[in-house]
Amino acid sequence: MWRGDGRSDRAVTPVLSTLFMIALALVVGIVVVVGALTFLPEDTEPRPRADFTIDRSSEAFRIVPQYMEDGTEFVLQIDGQDVYTWQGSGGREVRRLSCLVPGDELSIRSVHDGGGRTYLIERYTVEARTNCDLSGTATQFAYAKVGDREVPLRDQSFEFTLSIDPDGPNSVNGDTSYPTTNPWVYVQRFDRPVEGLEPPVYVVVFPDNVGDWDSSPSETDRARIADSVTVTASGDLQATPGGSEPTNDVYLVFQPGCEESTFQYVTKQASYENVILLNGEPLFTATGGSATYTGPGVTCTN
Repeated sequence: MWRGDGRSDRAVTPVLSTLFMIALALVVGIVVVVGALTFLPEDTEPRPRADFTIDRSSEAFRIVPQYMEDGTEFVLQIDGQDVYTWQGSGGREVRRLSCLVPGDELSIRSVHDGGGRTYLIERYTVEARTNCDLSGTATQFAYAKVGDREVPLRDQSFEFTLSIDPDGPNSVNGDTSYPTTNPWVYVQRFDRPVEGLEPPVYVVVFPDNVGDWDSSPSETDRARIADSVTVTASGDLQATPGGSEPTNDVYLVFQPGCEESTFQYVTKQASYENVILLNGEPLFTATGGSATYTGPGVTCTN
């Protein structure tokens, strides 16, 4: 008896099973690929086109926009802090930067989606200090200058104005006060304890009759101020005032705080009453020997 039909069924079954498995694998693969492509984030926005030149001289940096794509915002940053903004469709203003020290980082970023996405366009690390007509000759300035504008650096979490009002019987300035951004005032930030105050702290030397001087201090003047103050390895402030201006005035350490600020008044060799102010409010009058004072907190932006 012929039994070919049964043998034929058994031969066809493995072939059909193999084809079915191949087809199923193809369908699953297509579904996975399509699904993955569906859920990938869209990034159809091309990198903006821009070209900036960073020129360095002994005095300052010049940031020169050569080309900026229309409709795009470009932000200049110093140490991650926004200091100037160009609009691509607007002008191409050159920005002059001074009061920079080694380690400061300059960067230019394009901004999209209201600040939610940025592209790095240029980056430059400062290798040598520029000239500065602010804050003495510290290794790290408390401010930078962007054009004619003074921009506080480093302490991005604090906002405050520290100033002096000579207010003495020999003063010709009345109640005028002079902030730490005045070129005759010496400021240096320390990221280690000074006079028992925890960092960050500022060492400040205030000349009391600064308002009497019309000229800016020379490099020699700034060097004399810097040489008159030393912070030892143990954090002690040693003031060695000179016999003449501008190194015979008020020496103090300032520790900003959100709830309360602290001042360590070290010494002075000046005849004026020398009222110290924080954000325009009188705190204490520098008179005799050293003393510690507390004052209101400053604006904390974090």
